[in-house]
Amino acid sequence: MFVLTEIRDTIAVAPDQLGKDQVQVLTELIQCKYVDRVIPNVGLGVELFDFLKIGDGFIYTGDARSHVEVDFRLVVLRPFIGEVLVGKILHSDPEGLRVTLGFFDDVFIPYSLLKQPCLFDERDSTWVWKYDDHDLFFDRNEEIRFRVRSLQFSSARFNRTALQLGTDEAVAFEDQIPMRIIAGCDEDGLGLTSWWS
Repeated sequence: MFVLTEIRDTIAVAPDQLGKDQVQVLTELIQCKYVDRVIPNVGLGVELFDFLKIGDGFIYTGDARSHVEVDFRLVVLRPFIGEVLVGKILHSDPEGLRVTLGFFDDVFIPYSLLKQPCLFDERDSTWVWKYDDHDLFFDRNEEIRFRVRSLQFSSARFNRTALQLGTDEAVAFEDQIPMRIIAGCDEDGLGLTSWWS
């Protein structure tokens, strides 16, 4: 579920930070830039693991900041395809289930990857697995075990002007989910954990 990824970046250190401990300042700046952010085609940044190399700082004409090239490793959420995870159901709709891992809410289980036969109950807004003569409900906030089927990364580009003006392009961008885990619970042992205990 978590992997270490190596990143090289140039970090700009403000003049008022130059007298402080360099490692502590770089740690704070890297945490602000990468933690809780999706790195395209890599995963969700979770925590700085360690530094591999800290270069010398360079000050460019017209910019008082010190630009330091840094090689570091970052702990990243990137589940393996086929990995079995446990989360909680956030939402049900006719498309499927939305699940949270507690710190990441973009896990989607489409209805075609639920236990079959499965029907959507419009009245309760929940999915129901029809097992023999029993109705087993996928209730909200219930713990669910699922298998990762794929990872999807959005290719949307950030357009600050469109966001400020509130154009259609801005709406399309805001609707994009930067990283989504597509999962299934259609195998034995998967589904609500309460069913199997």
